[in-house]
Amino acid sequence: MNGKYMLKNKAPACAVVLAGVMLAGCSSGTGGGNSGDGVEAGTSKEDYIEALRDVDPIELVLQLPTPPGSAYSLPAENYAAAVEEWSDGQISFNIAYSGSIAGLTEMENALAEGLVDMGQHRPDYHQSDFPVTSYLGQFLTLHDTHPVAGSLQLMGAANEMWYDTDAVIEELERNGIKSLIPFTSSGGSELLCRDEAVTSLDTVEGKSIRVQSAAGAALVEHLGASSVDVPQPDVYEATQRGVIDCMDASFGLAATTGVAELTDAWTLNADTPGIPPTTSFDMSLDTWDSLPLAAQQLLWDRLDVFVESYVIDGGWGSNAEAVETSNAAGLSWNEWDAEASASLSDFWGGFRQDLADDPVGGVDGGALLDELTQSHEKWLEIVDEAVDYPEEVAWPDFDEWYSTTDIDISGWTERFVEEVLLPHRPS
Repeated sequence: MNGKYMLKNKAPACAVVLAGVMLAGCSSGTGGGNSGDGVEAGTSKEDYIEALRDVDPIELVLQLPTPPGSAYSLPAENYAAAVEEWSDGQISFNIAYSGSIAGLTEMENALAEGLVDMGQHRPDYHQSDFPVTSYLGQFLTLHDTHPVAGSLQLMGAANEMWYDTDAVIEELERNGIKSLIPFTSSGGSELLCRDEAVTSLDTVEGKSIRVQSAAGAALVEHLGASSVDVPQPDVYEATQRGVIDCMDASFGLAATTGVAELTDAWTLNADTPGIPPTTSFDMSLDTWDSLPLAAQQLLWDRLDVFVESYVIDGGWGSNAEAVETSNAAGLSWNEWDAEASASLSDFWGGFRQDLADDPVGGVDGGALLDELTQSHEKWLEIVDEAVDYPEEVAWPDFDEWYSTTDIDISGWTERFVEEVLLPHRPS
């Protein structure tokens, strides 16, 4: 990596984005721990250090699912470094790597019980506890399939809608979780298979396919295949043992589980993206409520560091790693044929409408679908205005593009701060 695109092991250049946004009193933050004096949005690092000077030192246990320095660890590592710097060490982090305290399927309980203060979790692993979050996640086949534009569009639109849907935040808090970045997936999913490439309705029929969601299972059944529910930690073994022929997989899954060495072919849909996994970067609500207001605000104001690094390092970095690994393993790159692609698009359109007609948790499904569609359109316009990205980037070459391209997304990050973070800043 080179230039400003190289964010490894340091806070990104846009870490002071919020410092340039002079807005105050614009939040509707919640939490019973808003004690002490706060600071205005856009305050300087020096003012934050002064505001926290007399606060008892705060150490937060931050758990990450991956090893130090890996693509998915870097966003939180960069975030922790920025918070420590801006607090002059008054807020520090004890980072537990590779799920050493709690497995990914146990993180909700770990956060609620205070075993972990902060980290990523998967609400879609516990859909009965997070029905609204799981419901919203099933709508996410609206983003562009472009590897760069689509990921930025999805990150902006989904987080905007998650925070604007009170029922999502309320159900997280009922489960003892304070939402920070409620949606952290940066791309959809594709089909990854053993043996033959699956590109048509004939070749997919009868396959056993591992799915990530109820929506994925419905799609698989629509295609005439059989859906298999396998937790992410067990995907490698299930593939190795032949329990599954294919998997509905994000590139991040391929990068973190090692399944590229066991598989043979990717199948991409040029028209409609698959549903991404629903992941979140959140805190223990009890821990959040125990913090003084200035500490809460600093944790919030440096989320711009996490978000930008998540896109570049966590999303694009892991995608590039998966593509590089896939190419090295000799996997082929294929697309669904015209008949299958049309069938997929028709399915997702009908599926979204069926969801809207059968809402959960008191959500207005029709209004939600309209708003989410508009939000995706809005965020694609933001991407086009704020980011100079090449239209010709294709997945088989994404690793080379990532390693050689200098791209600045700070304009997009500024809009994310303005549209998503500032309206919910604690006060």
